[in-house]
Amino acid sequence: MCIGVAHAERRIALVIGNAAYQNTPALSNPVNDGEDLAAVLKRVGFAVVLERNLNKRGMEGAIARFARMSQDADTALFFYAGHGMQWRGINYLVPVDARMEDEFNLNFELTRLDDVLFGLERARGVKILVLDACRNNPLLDRLNRTSSTRDLMATRGFAKIETTRGMVIAYSTQINQVAVDGTGRNSPFTQALVKEIDVPGLEIGTMFRRVAAHVNKITEGRQLPELSVSLLGEFYLNSRETDLQTWAKIRTSSDPSQLKDFITRYPSSDLLAHAQQRLDAMERAERTRIERERAERERLAREQAERERLAKDQAERDKVQREQSEREKLDKEKQEKERIAREQTERLARERTEREKADQEKRAREQESNPDQQKSQGNTQTAMLTPPADTKPQQPPSQPKIAAGGPGQPKLFFTEPPMGVHALRLGEKAYVDDKSCPEGQIKEIIGGALKRGIDRRRRCVSRNSISMASRTPDSATRSLQKDPASGVIIPRKTDKEPGAGAVRHGTTMLIDDGSCPKGMIKEITGGNQKYDIPRTRRCIKRN
Repeated sequence: MCIGVAHAERRIALVIGNAAYQNTPALSNPVNDGEDLAAVLKRVGFAVVLERNLNKRGMEGAIARFARMSQDADTALFFYAGHGMQWRGINYLVPVDARMEDEFNLNFELTRLDDVLFGLERARGVKILVLDACRNNPLLDRLNRTSSTRDLMATRGFAKIETTRGMVIAYSTQINQVAVDGTGRNSPFTQALVKEIDVPGLEIGTMFRRVAAHVNKITEGRQLPELSVSLLGEFYLNSRETDLQTWAKIRTSSDPSQLKDFITRYPSSDLLAHAQQRLDAMERAERTRIERERAERERLAREQAERERLAKDQAERDKVQREQSEREKLDKEKQEKERIAREQTERLARERTEREKADQEKRAREQESNPDQQKSQGNTQTAMLTPPADTKPQQPPSQPKIAAGGPGQPKLFFTEPPMGVHALRLGEKAYVDDKSCPEGQIKEIIGGALKRGIDRRRRCVSRNSISMASRTPDSATRSLQKDPASGVIIPRKTDKEPGAGAVRHGTTMLIDDGSCPKGMIKEITGGNQKYDIPRTRRCIKRN
């Protein structure tokens, strides 16, 4: 039977060391033997139950539990160190409380080895029985002295056990011989067994032969262990590889843990220096790799941070640009709205101006078509201002007489109409007798265009250079009358100031309402509500 790696199997072991005998001198090392063997068995993969100094009942209980555990075990091992004997060809293990007073209580005080074999045979794999028990036992002498049958006396050592298939039996000494107890911590047999089990890769037959050679040597031939093997293949208690085998597998490995395990498992190996050098090289390479990866991570982190910064800056620029574009868009929309509103206002103003112009032209045509009717209406609404009785008649001025003229003649104003009033068209000529020019001259004005930026032109011209004889009264002088004595046009007069809009812009009117001091009368000059030009008032002398 060829057995694979031990750690893949289920291995159990029962180890008993009896030393503290109550009815015979105690043994020095069976307990130590049991403890040391249990330790080495654990190292090679056994689940070990260690018992010390068991009495009759304790022995039977431990063996019964072992038999139950062996039922599904791949390997079962039983080790006993202490007193053992054979009686009438039957092998016994001696509990620490055995007295062996005579042959009649023998079966009641000792433990039959056959009970152990019964438990081992339950295992489905290899069964191993190791006995280090043929010590010098004074109880045998007492039993022999009290025996009634001399030919069936107790015999030192164990009788030969017939092995079954798959069983290995190792005796610490030959059949019917006594084993040496030893003076050290362990007996010679257990000492050699512990040492050889710790050596990896030894087949069990080879291992026990090495144990026998070692025991025979240190006891100077007084003790020779005996081995009985009934296996069809090889079996290894310690299936761990040797250092050479392990090194052959891991020498090209790149796993540092395998080299560390080799150094730990084989501290005295000749290959230890090579393993350590390779491990150091791997660790240096690993440190270099870690440092390189760390540097690469830092580089990537810096690049990522730079990308994020650039992205943030770009986002800020985009935001500013969007806000700028939005402001420009809003400004354009505002300007467009203002332009549309301005054009609408200008259009409405043009339409209003055109309507007013059309109305003025219509009124002018009506006035030109009915001049006598307009004159009679004006005469009924005004009264002449009679000079006081104690004053001299007013002398006529040295200037041309202004009389009604025909169509096409220049207009005459006593005050200059403001810009924007449609009394004077673009390029149209008029005269203003406002006394602003030197004596013998009159102001000549030529109409401009406020919307087109064309200013009105003014100059003083000689009164003799113009012909006023054939003029007809215009809208500004239509309500004026001529003094019959002097021929001078004078303002109309009333005793009550008319309401707003009743006096045309630039037209003067006298109001005799008693609001001025004695000898004076109120003079009003018409304004223009549309252009916010107020009506003016002042007190002047009656003469």
